[in-house]
Amino acid sequence: MSSLTKRTFTLVVSETLHYAVQFLSPIFLVRILDVNTYGQYKEFIVYSSLITTFISFSIKSNLLYFISKDPEKEKEFISNTAFLLFTFSIVGLVLVYIFKDYIEGLTTFDFITLLIVFIFFCQNIDLLETYWLGKKRTDLVLYWSTINTIVRTGSIILVAYLTKDITSIIYLLIAHEFLKSSFTLFYLIRNKLLKFKLDYSLIKDQLVYIIPLGLSSIILKFNNDISKVIISSNLGAAALAMYAIGSQNLPLINIIRTSISNTIFPEMAQRSSKNPLDALSLWNKSTLLYLFLMTPMFYLVFIYADLIITTLYTAQYQDAVILFRIYSILLIRKCFEMGMPLRAMNKNKFFVFGNILSLGVNVVLLYSLYNLFGFIGPAIAYVITEFTLNLFLATKILSTYNIKLPELFFWKKIGLVLAIGTAGVQILLLNYLISFNELLSAIIFSFVYLVFYLLVIRKLRIDEIDMFMKKLLKKVKLSW
Repeated sequence: MSSLTKRTFTLVVSETLHYAVQFLSPIFLVRILDVNTYGQYKEFIVYSSLITTFISFSIKSNLLYFISKDPEKEKEFISNTAFLLFTFSIVGLVLVYIFKDYIEGLTTFDFITLLIVFIFFCQNIDLLETYWLGKKRTDLVLYWSTINTIVRTGSIILVAYLTKDITSIIYLLIAHEFLKSSFTLFYLIRNKLLKFKLDYSLIKDQLVYIIPLGLSSIILKFNNDISKVIISSNLGAAALAMYAIGSQNLPLINIIRTSISNTIFPEMAQRSSKNPLDALSLWNKSTLLYLFLMTPMFYLVFIYADLIITTLYTAQYQDAVILFRIYSILLIRKCFEMGMPLRAMNKNKFFVFGNILSLGVNVVLLYSLYNLFGFIGPAIAYVITEFTLNLFLATKILSTYNIKLPELFFWKKIGLVLAIGTAGVQILLLNYLISFNELLSAIIFSFVYLVFYLLVIRKLRIDEIDMFMKKLLKKVKLSW
């Protein structure tokens, strides 16, 4: 069995390739499509993502937990999960059709029928990545996700270039999801992973796990996307295009966080029943690593936001710079992933309460700050909401594991990492004093800043970071 470090590294590579290819999509599309058409594309993606979250109800996530805990019954878990996905999708899409006229009243163009078809293929039988993660086959996740991302993104760019038509792009997305679902069904049947007889006793256990996560994911997704819905319905597709570009930095943390958490969570689930504090220690190490990797990235994107936006997305998206800076604050907040310790102990009900609390905060702040600050108000509201949710979940971790606040994180080491990252900011600011070529000097000063950051971190000898860097650099035959 591959080591934890190797599997984490594989997922980091997978997520990096996935994001690198996806990152190219808006860079090309903003140059191919006009602002309004690109805004329509993002509008379709926002609504499809939001409705899919409502319908999917985090059903797939149970596989990662139950296969890790009881691998002997994987066929039953997969079959039950496929049945639940299909049932929830049919019920959900019928409701979407019933409220079709209301949804169309919020959108800038008519795409609801195509949306229903797209979600049906996107939602059903989409189990492979979660199943392979539960089996610790990160290599298969790497191949599958990379191929899917390249094919999908490449096709979108090609169709956009040839047609410059939003409907043609949507048809392409539907075709891709149809082929993806067909292959998944073929794989599951060929490997005899589907049973036509359901195990109702296991379904009950699965639903007990799924329902709190599903409710919390719906509220969380609504919190994430309500600002985009308000922007598009009140200000139009062009404003949504600007807003979408302003939040482009968020996937940076997901590369690291998704890779590490998907590797660590099965281990935490196994350890939690024997030694909960051992599982919590593993999570603590991952939090420190998130922060180590993302602190310099935060300062880079915050300080050079103007240069990043205008270089990557052209000067017509200049208004997105302030949004980009506001959202970049979440690079630090998201390093503190508070969900894993509670999920490992099957305390998913806290996510429901926490997300209801954050939804209330978001709704109140969103409308008040939108009226006060306009375009940037919803972004500020969302950032405050994220911090509120983290504080609530932190209190539940303390009570669940029966620990005190000083035991929650490696506070001293976290403080050192943040202090070092902040101390080097002066290097980045030199770009505005000694700028011979804005882009080239930004690259040079960024490199000097990263070297300073790594050298000081190495000098302090923080055990968890040292171990991670040694194992990581060993793969490319370098020493730490």
